[in-house]
Amino acid sequence: DQLIGLSVVTVSCEPVGSVTDVLHYGQDLLVVAPGGGRPAADILVPFVAALVPEVDVGGRKIVLDPPPGLLDLGDGGQEPAAGGRNAPAGRGRS
Repeated sequence: DQLIGLSVVTVSCEPVGSVTDVLHYGQDLLVVAPGGGRPAADILVPFVAALVPEVDVGGRKIVLDPPPGLLDLGDGGQEPAAGGRNAPAGRGRS
């Protein structure tokens, strides 16, 4: 596939990683191996124009416009919620 090996950057030119695979399910997904100090887990990005506004095969680059949180999903866990460890927000101990 032509996309494997392409560098992935955000619309603000921050490095994200590189494409290691393209999964073909109901919606194509780019598998991005993170780089630049991001979490070690692969990032799955739906291959749609709203999230991937530019693909430059000749320039070996994909531009990603991620929604909030997409690049943080592979961090291995969540921070404890306010009010106590693993407590739902707003339900901490008084």
